[in-house]
Amino acid sequence: MREAELRNLWGPVNREKHRLNQTRPLPAKKPLVSEGREVLRKANACQGHQDCPGAHHQDRGGQLSRGMEEATRLPTQADDIEVYSTKVSCKVTSRFAHNVVTTRAVNRADAAKEVSFDVELPKTAFITNFTLTIDGVTYPGNVKEKEVAKKQYEKAVSQGKTAGLVKASGRKLEKFTVSVNVAAGSKVTFELTYEELLKRNKGKYEMYLKVQPKQLVKDFEIEVDIFEPQGISMLDAQASFITNDLLGSALSKSFSGKKGHVSFKPSLDQQRSCPTCGDTLLNGDFIITYDVNRESPANVQIVNGYFVHFFAPQGLPVVPKNVVFVIDISGSMYGRKIEQTRDALLKILEDIKEEDYLNFILFDSDVTTWKDTLVQATPENIQEAREFVKNIRDRGMTNINDGLLTGISMLNKAREEHTVPERSTSIVIMLTDGDANVGESRPAKIQENVLSAIGGRFPLYNLGFGNNLNYNFLESLALENDGFARRIYEDSDANLQLQGFYEEVANPLLTSVEVEYPENAILDLTRNTYQHFYDGSEIVVAGRLVDEDMNNFKADVKGHGALTDLTFTEEVDLKEMEKALQEQDYIFGSYIERLWAYLTIEQLLDKRKNAHGSEKENLTAQALDLSLKYHFVTPLTSMVEYPENAILDLTRNTYQHFYDGSKIVVAGRLVDEDMNNFKADVKGHGALTDLTFTEEVDLKEMEKALQEQDYIFGSYIERLWAYLTIEQLLDKRRPRTTPHRAGPTLGPGTAPASPCACPWQALPCGCQRGR
Repeated sequence: MREAELRNLWGPVNREKHRLNQTRPLPAKKPLVSEGREVLRKANACQGHQDCPGAHHQDRGGQLSRGMEEATRLPTQADDIEVYSTKVSCKVTSRFAHNVVTTRAVNRADAAKEVSFDVELPKTAFITNFTLTIDGVTYPGNVKEKEVAKKQYEKAVSQGKTAGLVKASGRKLEKFTVSVNVAAGSKVTFELTYEELLKRNKGKYEMYLKVQPKQLVKDFEIEVDIFEPQGISMLDAQASFITNDLLGSALSKSFSGKKGHVSFKPSLDQQRSCPTCGDTLLNGDFIITYDVNRESPANVQIVNGYFVHFFAPQGLPVVPKNVVFVIDISGSMYGRKIEQTRDALLKILEDIKEEDYLNFILFDSDVTTWKDTLVQATPENIQEAREFVKNIRDRGMTNINDGLLTGISMLNKAREEHTVPERSTSIVIMLTDGDANVGESRPAKIQENVLSAIGGRFPLYNLGFGNNLNYNFLESLALENDGFARRIYEDSDANLQLQGFYEEVANPLLTSVEVEYPENAILDLTRNTYQHFYDGSEIVVAGRLVDEDMNNFKADVKGHGALTDLTFTEEVDLKEMEKALQEQDYIFGSYIERLWAYLTIEQLLDKRKNAHGSEKENLTAQALDLSLKYHFVTPLTSMVEYPENAILDLTRNTYQHFYDGSKIVVAGRLVDEDMNNFKADVKGHGALTDLTFTEEVDLKEMEKALQEQDYIFGSYIERLWAYLTIEQLLDKRRPRTTPHRAGPTLGPGTAPASPCACPWQALPCGCQRGR
């Protein structure tokens, strides 16, 4: 989930459903208000400003709490809301993670209480499901187009129902929140499912799980199962909130061959912050890292007509790089920011290789360069660069346009004049903490200028320092120039964040990488060309096979290395692969298809950020269709709960009796005409036991079966509903002063001779005739 376009999830939950305490009714509920890119307050949108009315910031956490007005208040046993179980189940197949977070709580108070469920998930993840279960009744979520869901959300809020949303809350995570009223003595279960593709960074895959239950939990558990067809080479797990001594007895981790397992089950005593304390020490990050065996540079997996191609060669010489650092030194960088920038640049200078070329471009109101041209990173030049960096001071305003164009021009000139090695690659890294406010300050014009100047020859990476900047602009600017943006958070470790970013791009092993497949054999291919392949990363390409029954599959990866052009070929025997992947259901089925859908949506959304007009509409439509098909919550979709609001305008649905030979007819309207499934239960007391008759309908299948309905006449069900409704309204309209009986009427208030032996409707005795 990307930071620039946070996803909203609205989960209306019926407040009136569950026996609310009649003597102490809750006031009308207020929807959540919080800091984030998109926040709904009642029916109005508050567009992500910190001064949004009522907004408050909450630290990252996965806690249950009561009272929206007390959203930052931590639940304790004294609050009467006991969280007795929290389980996180993570199943990873070929880097694709399927995670389910389940929390169970009980209201031990003698009155209804509001319970909130907060869980943090990675920004790169897509939520796929959320269910709420109260006293055994489950309310599933439905993924809808955002505007459709918003309308249903607003309607629910106007009727006093609750809502959920996603908001930014940390560097790698964002928060999903939903709340519900729970009757005295009742239990509630929250279950959130999300999926993500784990990215390889600095030689390992990382999975971040936030642990913050905010109270002692009787049954707390994290279970992670990993299945990698290439085999697992290393597996580790660390917790930021507990010492290794305490962690050791609660944590188990193991791997063998293709399978790995991590389990974290702290007892109540292990959760305590001290032996006699009643509060918990579980508060921080739980991080699982692993890598796979790499007997060959690439690995291709094919399941059910979909394939994924992983590429990560090792042992190649590093391609020399020409790097220009474009640094914002405007007045807003004053103090800690400029100090941390200097510290990071000094550390980066220690890591630059002698065969690299570099320069520094400083911009405030004007532009200052360290050297007129790129210079080689000789010991003498590095020492001189250190002195230059130590003397960087903040001043002036923010001229992003001229700073970038100066750096780009310098790289282009060096290439044209052959003053840098032929087999080298160029990179621009810009750091800024604000928006352009002098010179060319229009974001669209700056993007146009930079795109034209770079001309697709090298990538641009943008680092946004802090929160007071247009991050969407930085991200769009980087994406359309084959780079990416990264936010640098204003913490004590900001210099380490800057160094960490540089380490990711410090060692290019290949340039101009292209992944090729047999012509006309592949459909719906994800991105297959890259400016660079960096050491410790991984290129992932997915697609669909035209012929699912093909016997062989071949993939070529071509790129320019430090010494020569290289081609890596991977050939796959599909029959042999089918045997090797028979264990795929060890985790979950169809993972490659979902991985393909995940990658495709992610890349469509990235392209959409810089598209306009019909191109943007087309990209939006493609991403929306896939999001709905695969039940992903993305920036284009939202999730809506349907408690008992799936039906409108229901005809009579309760009867004293059902008599042999008769028929009960109920009709109504669906709230959501696009729902996929419909379920109806008929409950009653039989001669021997209570009975429930359930009818489940696949609406898509029914639509096919009823294509012949116009053989009679259209809209017959709608007219049948109207007929029943009118009939029953007229019956209710007639006053009744006596019980409904058959036989002659003896007079007002007099009982007839014998009871009618017919149901309330279907009246062979003629009880309701004569209207």
